[in-house]
Amino acid sequence: MHVTFSGFAEARLDPVIFDGRGVAPLGYAALAFVLGVTAGVLLRRTLPAMALTLVAFVAIQVLMPNFVRPHLLPPAHFTAPVSAQHGQFNTNAASGVTDIQLTGSFTEPGAWVLSDAIITPSGAQPSDVIMTPAGPEFTTLPRDCRLTPGVRFNPLDCHQTLAAMHLRQSVTYQPASRFWPLQWIETGIYLVLAAGLGGVCVRQVRRRRAA
Repeated sequence: MHVTFSGFAEARLDPVIFDGRGVAPLGYAALAFVLGVTAGVLLRRTLPAMALTLVAFVAIQVLMPNFVRPHLLPPAHFTAPVSAQHGQFNTNAASGVTDIQLTGSFTEPGAWVLSDAIITPSGAQPSDVIMTPAGPEFTTLPRDCRLTPGVRFNPLDCHQTLAAMHLRQSVTYQPASRFWPLQWIETGIYLVLAAGLGGVCVRQVRRRRAA
């Protein structure tokens, strides 16, 4: 059984969108320039310096949205019961698989969702629920949600079974209102790194002149 949630909107905080808007691109450009200059000063060879600059900048672009940006500000958390009262069933008699679309309560327009999971009242993820790219998926369907030969499938029984499980939707996210604070913080980080690399260049040049 696949479970999907409605109510998600395009987020300005999504890494693909975030990196191309606001003031952050100015920080990226400043860091890329100083990184290239620093590599050139240290290596004194054009092609190796260009290669090092490219590798370093790509590494930063991967690490920042995946490991740094989500934690620049403490993420918000949302937990609410999953509604199974108005689910839409699509049963496949050939495969015996039941698909049901459940309605989650998370409706934060433009939020950057960091994690979205189904949990039990104790806070643990059910052992028979795994996360897939399409959303949560039951590895073993509850009995009343299975198709049994010779037995009429009753959606109401399935709904009641799911409701009795008291499953909850747990979401960790960055609210859309944090777009500009995160932009300025990240830009500041890039400018500090650029200033540090600039200091390395100045010291290296002075050392060579003194020699």
